[in-house]
Amino acid sequence: MNNEKSKHTPAPWLVKPMTGDGKLFVMDKTDEPVAQLWYSDLSDLKANAKLIATAPELLTELRRTTELIEGAVANDSKMPEGVKEILKEQIESNITIIKKATE
Repeated sequence: MNNEKSKHTPAPWLVKPMTGDGKLFVMDKTDEPVAQLWYSDLSDLKANAKLIATAPELLTELRRTTELIEGAVANDSKMPEGVKEILKEQIESNITIIKKATE
């Protein structure tokens, strides 16, 4: 898997408390805004903000685990063929998601 440098704002991203006008912000480590969310349902808003704030770490870990799975598939001659096929399908799915997030 090609481990290109991401073009997004580097992690960590943090959720900042809601403002009086019903907005939540996702900020980078320098306190610059990455995303702004408006209130629709408070529980949805907080959950969405947390997911957005965690996105860079999720992408990093998806890349890392994809590389680990690729290595295991390539180097384990005793791995059952059925397991290899399942893992290869997962690798392809992961790569598709990574491209969706980065291209």
